[in-house]
Amino acid sequence: MVTDPGFFTPRWDVAADELDAPRTALAAAATAALASQHDRHAKAADALRLLREACFAVPPKALVGLTFPIGSDAMIESLAEPCRNWLPFAESLGVADVRLLLVGLATPACRDVLDRFS
Repeated sequence: MVTDPGFFTPRWDVAADELDAPRTALAAAATAALASQHDRHAKAADALRLLREACFAVPPKALVGLTFPIGSDAMIESLAEPCRNWLPFAESLGVADVRLLLVGLATPACRDVLDRFS
């Protein structure tokens, strides 16, 4: 119905090459979520670097409304949020509602993400 809050969600006509950088950042984030507690910060730092590269590679309109983690701790916290909050073009990738961490543990979606995007 037109009065539903999600009715007028923005739709992007996205070229396939515009999704490459966000796809790579998403795969790195899933790898960080699957890493052991000992290795998670290093993997999260790598994922954060790729996320920053993705943010510079996409059009500015794709960044509206996103939160930007600063540091590996913030990146790990972001993994517990839906991808739509921190990943450009998450809807176009089909992962808008996906959370990679839940209560500090990797979700089954991490394996799905790696299978689809690695």
